[in-house]
Order: sequence, then C-alpha cells, then structure tokens
Amino acid sequence: YRNYYDRNHEENNTLDASFVKLRELSIGYSFPSSSVLHGMRISIIGKNLWVYAPEIKHFDPEQIAFQGQGFVSGVEDMSYPSTRSFGLSIGFDF
Repeated sequence: YRNYYDRNHEENNTLDASFVKLRELSIGYSFPSSSVLHGMRISIIGKNLWVYAPEIKHFDPEQIAFQGQGFVSGVEDMSYPSTRSFGLSIGFDF
C-alpha cells in the first residue's frame, strides 16, 4: 500500500478526469389558474444523481485531495463520492 499510494508520488494516483455529471435535476408542476391551488408550484429535486467517468469508477472526479496546507485537484487520494440527495420544493405566488 505504501509503495503504490505514497503521497510523494502523485503520478500513480493522477487519472484522466474527463467526465459527464448530472449535478441537479428539478421536475415541477404549476397548478393552473382554474385550480383551487392557483399560484402553487411543487417540485422534486435531486442532486448528484449520475456520473459517467470511464477511467474513474470509484470516486467523484470533482473531489479534491488535501496535502499539507493545500488542496490538490485531479488526484485520487482516498476520496469519497459526493452524497446524492433528494428534496421537495413548494412555492406560492401571491
């Protein structure tokens, strides 16, 4: 482990960070003016739903590594994937 993941040899842990990511998706419905709920909008929201990264199957390519006092981007250094989240939004127009 130490020979391959030595922090002084970032070349072993540097990968092609080309990726496609669906960061946020929101699907909503606005109630029509003929409805009792006129002016109300309800939406479902999802974040970090999908990532396509052919060379990087085990971590999020947008994560960064910590090294000393600084940050290093594009280096896999035992990073964890971003959390996926879902939410509900309700809005009113007056």
